[in-house]
Amino acid sequence: MHRRFGLVLMLCSVAPLWAERIVILPFCNRSGLAAYDWIGESLAESIREALGRASVAVVSRDQREAAYEGLGLGRFRPLTKATVWKLSEASGATTAVFGSFRVQSASGTSTLELEAQILDRVEWRNGPSFQLQGALDELGRLQDELAWRVLRALRPGGPDLERLRARRRPVRLDAWEQYIRGLLAETAEQQHRYFAQAARLDENLSQARFLLGKLLWRKKECRVAAGWLEQVRRDDIHYPEATYLLGLCAYQAGDYEKAALSFQTLSRSTPAPEVWNNLGASQSRLNLPEALDSFRKALEASPQDSVYRFNVGYALWRRGAYEAAAEMFRAVLRAQPQDAIAMTMLGRCLRRSGPGRVESRAEALERLKHNLPAALTEASARAQMPASAQWRPPRAHYN
Repeated sequence: MHRRFGLVLMLCSVAPLWAERIVILPFCNRSGLAAYDWIGESLAESIREALGRASVAVVSRDQREAAYEGLGLGRFRPLTKATVWKLSEASGATTAVFGSFRVQSASGTSTLELEAQILDRVEWRNGPSFQLQGALDELGRLQDELAWRVLRALRPGGPDLERLRARRRPVRLDAWEQYIRGLLAETAEQQHRYFAQAARLDENLSQARFLLGKLLWRKKECRVAAGWLEQVRRDDIHYPEATYLLGLCAYQAGDYEKAALSFQTLSRSTPAPEVWNNLGASQSRLNLPEALDSFRKALEASPQDSVYRFNVGYALWRRGAYEAAAEMFRAVLRAQPQDAIAMTMLGRCLRRSGPGRVESRAEALERLKHNLPAALTEASARAQMPASAQWRPPRAHYN
C-alpha cells in the first residue's frame, strides 16, 4: 500500500514536466551571408506569435535564449537532431520547431527558400516537415503560411490561413526588419534605436512599442515608458504584460487612478496575487475601502508572502482594527525579524495609535510587487481572444 502511494506521488510530481510546450528555434541561415541572420529570427518569432495567438503554450524568447547560452550554442547555425533535443530539454519544451532558409539572388530578384521541421522530444520522433519558396519581399506572406502549416500540424482542426492572417495586422517589411534586429541587438541602446525606428516606420507594429516601454521602465523613465505602453494594442500578445508595466509606471509617477485602472483591468483576465496586491496598493493611495479586499485576495492566493501580510496589516491598521493588524505584523516579523517598518507598525498597533487626520507621505507604506507574475508571462504568450475564438483539440499524433 505504501509502495503504491509512493508511486502515485512520484507520478504526480513528474507529470507537470511533460505538459505540452513548444519551443521555436531560430532558423539556420544557409545563405552564407550574416546580413540575412535576422530572417532566421524573424521566422521563429512569427511562428511563436502565431502559436501564442492560438493559445498554444510556447517557450518565451528569453527562456529559449537562456537555453542557447547555457549550452554554449550559436544562433542561425545548422543543428543536429541531438542538439535540437538538448535545446528543447534545456528550455523545458516537449516539442521543437526548427529549420533553415536560403536567399538566392538572380537578375535583380531575391528568392527565399524555407524548410521547417517538427521534433517530438517526448516520443523522440520527427513530425511533419514543410518547404516554401517565394520572393524575399513577400516574407510576411511566407511567414504567415509557414506559421499556419506548423499550427495545423500541432493542432489539427485549427483556423484556416485567411483567419490566421486576419488576426495579424499587416506590417511594413522594413519596419519588421528593424524590430527583429532590435530583438537581436546586444545592448539596450541598440535595442532602443531599432525599436524606435520600427515604431516610427509602422504604427501597426505594436510589439516595438511594448519593448520600448519595457526598456524605459527598466531605466526608471516611468512617464516616457507609460506613453509607449499605452499604445500597445489589445490584440497584441504582449498586452497583459504591457498593462502590468503601465500600472507600475503610473503608480511610480503618482497617478494612482491610472494605476488602479490598469491593475483592475488585468485582474479580470489574470487574477494573480501580484496583480491583486498592486491593485490594493493603488486603491489604498486613493483612500478607497476596496483596498483591504484586494490585499486579502493576494494573501489568500499566497498565504506565506510577507509583502501581502504587511499590506493586509497596514490596511487593517488604517481602519483601526489594531488587534487583527498586529497579528499580521507579527507574522511578517517571524519571517523577517529585521523588518524595521513592520516592527514600528506593530508598536503602533499595540499602542492603538492610528494615522493622523492628514496622513503624511511617510505614512504611505503600501508595498508593491515589481516582478512580473508567472501567470502573466504565460498570458503574454497567448493572444487575448474571446472565448468563442479559442480552440483546444487534443495534441497531434504524427504518423
